Amino acid sequence: MGTALTYRIPDGMGRMRPGLHLVDTQDSPTPATLLSLEAQPYAFMEGDELLIAVDGGPTVAVVFDPHDFVDITEATAAEVALVLVTYLNVTAIEEDGHVRIVSNTTGLTSSLQIRGGRAQSVLVFGTGLAQGTQGQWSMVLGHEAPGEVWSLENGDHVTVRQIQDYDDALTVRLRGEVLFRGGPVGTRWTTGARTGGILEFIEDRGQDVAGWPRRMSLNDVVLNVASLGSTNLDLVLELSNTLGTPADIELPVVWFDWLNFETISGVFLGNRLPYPEQIAIPAANPSLRFSIVNTTLSPLDITTTEILINGQVAFQNGAFVAPFDGVLSTFVDPAGPAGRNIDFVVDLTGMAPLSSEQPVTILVNSQTLAGTTLADQYTYITADTMPPSLTSVVPIDLLHALVTFSEPVKMSGTGTALDPTAYTVTSASAPAVPLTVIAVETVGVSTVLITFDQAQTMGAHYVLQAEGVEDLQGNAVNAITVEWVGYRPPQPAGRRFRLWDFITNFHKAADITRDLRKVILCFQDISDHLLALIDEWPSVWDIDRAPEPLLDVILAELGNPFQFSMDLGTKRRLVGLLTTVYRQKGTAAGIINVVRFFLGLDISITPVNIRENFWLVGFNYLGVNTFVAPGKGDPAWYSFWIDSPVLLTDEQREQIFSIADYMKPAHEHILGIREPGGIITQTDYWRLGYGNLGVSTYIG
Repeated sequence: MGTALTYRIPDGMGRMRPGLHLVDTQDSPTPATLLSLEAQPYAFMEGDELLIAVDGGPTVAVVFDPHDFVDITEATAAEVALVLVTYLNVTAIEEDGHVRIVSNTTGLTSSLQIRGGRAQSVLVFGTGLAQGTQGQWSMVLGHEAPGEVWSLENGDHVTVRQIQDYDDALTVRLRGEVLFRGGPVGTRWTTGARTGGILEFIEDRGQDVAGWPRRMSLNDVVLNVASLGSTNLDLVLELSNTLGTPADIELPVVWFDWLNFETISGVFLGNRLPYPEQIAIPAANPSLRFSIVNTTLSPLDITTTEILINGQVAFQNGAFVAPFDGVLSTFVDPAGPAGRNIDFVVDLTGMAPLSSEQPVTILVNSQTLAGTTLADQYTYITADTMPPSLTSVVPIDLLHALVTFSEPVKMSGTGTALDPTAYTVTSASAPAVPLTVIAVETVGVSTVLITFDQAQTMGAHYVLQAEGVEDLQGNAVNAITVEWVGYRPPQPAGRRFRLWDFITNFHKAADITRDLRKVILCFQDISDHLLALIDEWPSVWDIDRAPEPLLDVILAELGNPFQFSMDLGTKRRLVGLLTTVYRQKGTAAGIINVVRFFLGLDISITPVNIRENFWLVGFNYLGVNTFVAPGKGDPAWYSFWIDSPVLLTDEQREQIFSIADYMKPAHEHILGIREPGGIITQTDYWRLGYGNLGVSTYIG
């Protein structure tokens, strides 16, 4: 159940006024979703995997095992969906024979991205970032535009209130997002919802914890409204300022998109910070917070409550267990039993230090006095604090090399991997021409293609170092360098052309300083490049190997009359067929064959007047399948229709007319194209002796 919210700003509720946007019950935020392009059945092999990241989290490898399918070589979409939900916090279903993946979160923080894997080549999902929508209408607190700075005191806030009748609802869950923008040490923003005197919230710890996320979801904020009836419902943005004086601080922005009114009774977790699946939490985060939400009529039994963090007991038998400490608060609802809800704040400063991108799993067990149980766990991920490193440099030709980093890196903005000045090349052997990186292109999330200013020395050893390149978390690349061997093109088997072999043994023996050898190696580099150019010569005339610019030259030299847009394969085939096309010029078969070559259509040619059907004096009988032939020189002698078996596009018609104009005999005329459902003719020109001025004609 949802609600449309109408708001008023009570008097004296603070100096910050919200932007009022209509909240529409039909326009809630949406989750991220992906649909496979290929339909079932899917021919997997044992061990095939799909690499996917959910809600910006780490890449997860979903591995397909024969035991998960009746026949792994003919897997169904429903079977694939069951495997996906086993590995991921998503919903996956079969949809018209395809696989649909839907994130279990909504809004802009909801995302799905395929990162690769052999199974991707079978399922074929889109590889771009699929993201949920924020919803067109939101209640906005704070300021959406950055740079709005106010001088604020402790307790300055905005509260948006309405009287809410909860009817049979037991909980209210928020849907929204907040973007904190920081502030001076000693200040902290809090945002959330309050009802029945109880505030549930998300807080900005950025002033106390370096690297604390700025953008956060509100989707885990939940209010227990069991037995409350009608009371105030407040949406709150409030500042805590312990400086003692007003502080200049930039306003955050809070989007409240939706309120879910839920009627399910039970005991569950909510108001978690960090919240489930949240990433990039600083390892130094001092505490975690959560609520045990109980909507039953029986209080929680604190003695049965147990908390484990990464398998280590943090709370048991009603008390915190060293090295953990913390605070718990038992709420008394106005219309409910004592001890219905418990809020925990667990101090993490005593636990062993956390590492980069380490999962932190919190397991909570509890039950009510009446026996309703809770056994739930969730995980958040610490921030990536490890810098990226270079893992490989693979030359692909004399001027280019693929550079791979250990993790995804920035491809725009500061710290981008696309900055040529971030790369330095030094030689580790001699002789070797110096290289400078002059251009960088994106190949993948962690791979780029670099271009050198000149060709590498074949077989020389080079060292690449990258500086200032950052991963997606802003960690700059470390100083590790990678060595590679200069690219050497393929050469004929058995070739041995070493200039040193041509030097006499006498001169070799006299080369004590090895200066002669170094000079010969310099000439060897030139010889190697000349031989490589000679080896490339067949690509100039070999149709199957020639690069596209050379194919264009070959076609031009052959007088190619067809100026259509063609792919590389079509150009290669056309080179081999042009002489045949020229031989068939002036025939109906030629028109048909060229149309089939370019468009893949089997058209037919129908002449209007053919001699076999004419009535010729002295040979045929009047009225017996004959008619009087046109007069000598009449254009009807030389006209034909083009018949298409399918309805054509405008582009196809233009191409067919162009082909027919070139391939037909010069004295013949195209009457038009006959397609299913109509006739398409060329432009009617006004011709002296035949056309009538002003009747759908003009001077040609």
